[in-house]
Amino acid sequence: MIGILRRAKRWYLFADTIKRLKVSASGVGRALEYDEKLKLQRTGEKNPRWQRALLAYILAVNTTLRKSEILKLQWMDVDFLEKTVTVRHGKTPGSNREIPLSDDAFNAILRLREQAKLLFGESLPRDGYVMFWWPGTGTADITRHAKGFRSAWKSMVRDAGIGSLRFHDLRHTAITDLATDQNSDETIMSLAGHIDRRMMSHYSHIRRDARREAVKSLSKRNPRPAWDTVQSAVQTAENADSEEKPFLQVVEKNGGDDGTRTRGLCRDRAAF
Repeated sequence: MIGILRRAKRWYLFADTIKRLKVSASGVGRALEYDEKLKLQRTGEKNPRWQRALLAYILAVNTTLRKSEILKLQWMDVDFLEKTVTVRHGKTPGSNREIPLSDDAFNAILRLREQAKLLFGESLPRDGYVMFWWPGTGTADITRHAKGFRSAWKSMVRDAGIGSLRFHDLRHTAITDLATDQNSDETIMSLAGHIDRRMMSHYSHIRRDARREAVKSLSKRNPRPAWDTVQSAVQTAENADSEEKPFLQVVEKNGGDDGTRTRGLCRDRAAF
């Protein structure tokens, strides 16, 4: 509302009497675990009415695509030979990018294409939308993109029993998986588009944790050395210390601070 008033240059009429609410910074989002992904996917497969929401879910977790980017995809953006999609309507200019499609994501695109062919014929217009307008009642329109699938998404998440989940959390899930697999910042940003510094800091932390767990797994695959305990390390230090003492005692008995073995012998040599 405030944005509308500012755009209409009328906000000054209310600025002195209406105080803006403080908006707390939200977290980067929730990342789904593998078992949660499995539950959500299996649940979506049970109900044909949730098919488009399910296919959008598969695209999101396999590509980092935002909901708005999925809705605005057109058939001209899909390269069936190279198996890529081009984002031309990203959140920011930095979000426009080309994304390779995994087998699962590509199959989701093919299912959406078959769905469109059943309604609009074999020859689909290049400027037609992948997620076309298809209201519950009325005629489908491929020249308009769908507004969303909120009802189907909420029902699917509820029935899966995985708690509260925003569709945008699927993008966070995909980026988290990329970070966990030790992909570089450049690779993640080329796939996900614009990511602010706060989010990249979070994903860097995920990579550090993943690296730590990785070296732990390496340790489990190798036999532990005999000295690889605190007690053994202490014992080794004590042994080393005791080995030095006899040498020091010999020097103290037979030699002096000047490094000679025997002072008397040196004096004898000097006499000659």
